[in-house]
Amino acid sequence: MNRLITILLVLVTYFANAQLVRNKNEQGFLKKGSDRLTYETGELYFTENNYESALSEFSKLEPSFPEEQELLFRIAICSMYKSDGIEKSLASFKKVDPVKFKQFDYAYYYGKSLHLNSQFDSAIVQLTSYLNHGKNKAFREDAEKIITWCKNSKNIKPGHTEIKITNLDTFVNSSANEYVPIISADESMLIFTYRGERSIGGLQQPIVNPENPVGEYYEDIFYTTKDSLGKWKKPEPIPGSINTKANEACISLSPDGHTLFVFESTEEDEGAIYESKLEGTEWSSPSKLFGEINSPAWEGSISVSADGKTAIFSSERKGGKGGKDLYMATLGSDGGWTNVRNMGDSINTPFDEDAPYIHPSGEFLIFSSTGHNSMGNYDIFISNINDSVYSKANNLGAPLNTPGNDVFYMLTADGKKGYYSSGKSNGKGGQDIYVVEPGFVGDAITLVLAKGQITLDNKPATCKVDLINANTNKVIGNFMSNSATGNYMVNVPKGHSYIMKFVLDSGMTTTRRLATDSLAGFFETNIDVEFYSPAYLAVLKHKADSLQVAEIKANMGREQYRFNEILAVYGDFSDPDLSYTLQIAAFNLSDHFDYSKILKVGKIRKQKLDDGISRFVIGEFETLEEAELFRAEVYAAGINDVFITATYRDKRYLLNELVHKLFMPDK
Repeated sequence: MNRLITILLVLVTYFANAQLVRNKNEQGFLKKGSDRLTYETGELYFTENNYESALSEFSKLEPSFPEEQELLFRIAICSMYKSDGIEKSLASFKKVDPVKFKQFDYAYYYGKSLHLNSQFDSAIVQLTSYLNHGKNKAFREDAEKIITWCKNSKNIKPGHTEIKITNLDTFVNSSANEYVPIISADESMLIFTYRGERSIGGLQQPIVNPENPVGEYYEDIFYTTKDSLGKWKKPEPIPGSINTKANEACISLSPDGHTLFVFESTEEDEGAIYESKLEGTEWSSPSKLFGEINSPAWEGSISVSADGKTAIFSSERKGGKGGKDLYMATLGSDGGWTNVRNMGDSINTPFDEDAPYIHPSGEFLIFSSTGHNSMGNYDIFISNINDSVYSKANNLGAPLNTPGNDVFYMLTADGKKGYYSSGKSNGKGGQDIYVVEPGFVGDAITLVLAKGQITLDNKPATCKVDLINANTNKVIGNFMSNSATGNYMVNVPKGHSYIMKFVLDSGMTTTRRLATDSLAGFFETNIDVEFYSPAYLAVLKHKADSLQVAEIKANMGREQYRFNEILAVYGDFSDPDLSYTLQIAAFNLSDHFDYSKILKVGKIRKQKLDDGISRFVIGEFETLEEAELFRAEVYAAGINDVFITATYRDKRYLLNELVHKLFMPDK
């Protein structure tokens, strides 16, 4: 019944607009039946507000009728609603006779196009003219709003002009639409919404003639990771049970990378937030968020704090400031979201606020708004967070913000890069993903990104990771490693000393220490943890003992050289197959090992060669001289039990062994 009513409304609007076509038929325009059918099909899409499909039909006629006024007027209007078509829109409007189309709201549409093309003074003139004679109430209200945007644009100080905005990658962006980019905190994975030929559901059915699916494709969620050279691979549909033949759109990713939030709309609500869990290598079927975040109204975007205990989301529920507002919720003891409250006047306006993003540091919130002092449509704003108080929103300015929709802006944890989508005229087509460098300009972000792998007997293990305040013994956050890879990621905030407690299902436990109270700036550290069953550890130690005995036997009768002698003679020698590193421990680091000591020096990594023994090392150098200089830095940082080893053609050597293997093989 509702569909029938919609079709009838569309047809009524179509016949009202068809006067233009009838007038031109009488004058010879569209004399050919095929041309007339193309134009009328475009008109049907136009009355459905399906401007992209309408533009596709009207554009077929443009080569044959390049000066036809009605056609140019329709193309000019439709191009405004195509993300990369605003320049085409303005060029078409300039070919149209304004007097002839005055009764068809020419000044309103032309002013709207001028604003989108950043011609603010001219836009104000046209829109003011429309307010003097235009009668469409909705258009008049929109014209007043756009005039305000134009004035805002003239008053906003330019943003940081040194930032560089570039189209992300040929493999990621295509002639289809790619938007809402979601980047993991360590920038190892990119998830985004895709709408194009690779969509599982294919083309959507239009309201008119549903048997002929023409128009926009359904939305799916795609992802990509980086190769060994740091380049993004070809995107693929996200693995698991998320994508269907309907619309699925990604919203955000939890800071630990294990929960993906998606938007779905059903007959039961106007749109709700769902979550999908990463189970091994696949994502689970999305389930509706438990708790009070979703309501009968529209809820469309969400961001969760680094500790997983606070969520900020957008909603159109009753009682807000107007339009879409941002709300805050707290994670309850039962795992449901509760204590929902409006974020107030510093964030919300009578217009729309959407796309919140809480930075993993907890230092600021980024969101988009059509209110405040927006330059037009959605602009990107920032609000600083100090003791849970959110400062008044600040417009990030041009070139990041434009008169178009600038929304869903995300940063890497270090703030060096930002990601967002935009429909620029020089893009690959439709919406593309763009990278902004630097992504954040301001005071240095203070945060430690701790990540690593948990293994049991050298195999990936599921492990609970608790972040604990060392002074209060309060658990700050609970995290888990991935069951398939053993990988985990924790964003450690500034200002405290922490204990990271690792607990296996069997109860085996170990801890590491990390202090951020004296840090300034961003640091990334690897904290790999190896668990061993008693039997497995006994085998490894027996192997290590055997290797040590073999090394002693191999060196018996050989001349033994002191370190300083080796350094003096071979310190500057280099070879493509030779590298040096500093070993800190074998099998595992000691319980309570303090990673704070080496944050400013470098990352500890796990080295596993063909002998099967895990060693914890730091640094990698081409010459022994470089390794020795770095050893002095590590020693000064408080790590005393450290020594230099060499790797030659993927085999580990102690320095005396290396001398006899590489430098003096006959002695």
